[in-house]
Amino acid sequence: MKDKVALVLSGGGSMCVYSTGSLFALIEKYNITEPDIVIAASGTVGVMAYYVAKQYKEVKDIWFNFVGDRKALNPWRFWKMADVDYLVDYVTREKFPLNTKKLYSSKTEYLIASTNNKTAEIKYFSNKKKDDIFLSMKASAAMPVAYEIPVIIDGERYIDTHVSASVYTNILKAIELGATKIIAFDVEGKDYPIFKPLFALLLWLMNKEFKKKYHEGLDKMKNFKKPQGVDLIFLKPKKPLRIGVLTNNRELLEEAFNQGFQEAFNNKKLESFVKSLN
Repeated sequence: MKDKVALVLSGGGSMCVYSTGSLFALIEKYNITEPDIVIAASGTVGVMAYYVAKQYKEVKDIWFNFVGDRKALNPWRFWKMADVDYLVDYVTREKFPLNTKKLYSSKTEYLIASTNNKTAEIKYFSNKKKDDIFLSMKASAAMPVAYEIPVIIDGERYIDTHVSASVYTNILKAIELGATKIIAFDVEGKDYPIFKPLFALLLWLMNKEFKKKYHEGLDKMKNFKKPQGVDLIFLKPKKPLRIGVLTNNRELLEEAFNQGFQEAFNNKKLESFVKSLN
């Protein structure tokens, strides 16, 4: 029986550049360009949109020339630390136009995870459903502490949370869709000190339904166990990254990208995993 292959990526802001480096190792060494499923969240949604559309060159240009720019990320711009509008509306639409025709016609099912701001339900936007890719990316990356407003789609408000950005949450979704071989890219977010108390305050202000569902999601993440019949490999930094969620230093971004590339390229377990695909 043919394997159903999924790539699942966590969020993590600028730290996702490590996962991007690992992704390029998969492309260049193993020619993995059309998995059955891709699930991304928060900081990886733009990367994987270009990946599914097979616009690989644009990914590096964006990371090093635009994410490494105070217009996109600025931890001292308290009202909008992450300018998602700039990244999506200018960078993705205008400067490096995403080929939406290729993305929507791809054999790969591309899912973008976000959290409903009222119910805490995880919503998956999909290229197969022709969901608006640009709004979907904004909804997934709208970090409440770093971006000023939730994103409204079809009358519902969406935000980026630890649950929707979790690799474990989205591995479970891939399994639900029938994935039998999963490559999971994970970076442990190093939040700025101000994030934790501000998000705790935000959660306190949410309704009971949101709080209950959100804590259920956190419990699923903490208690994650790989089901039988599913092969799963994690690609994580082997040594600590020198960047955080909102790092905009080009040299440090390139360093983390190269670390991700080299660690994946030289990963013998990954090599065996890829050889086992059929």
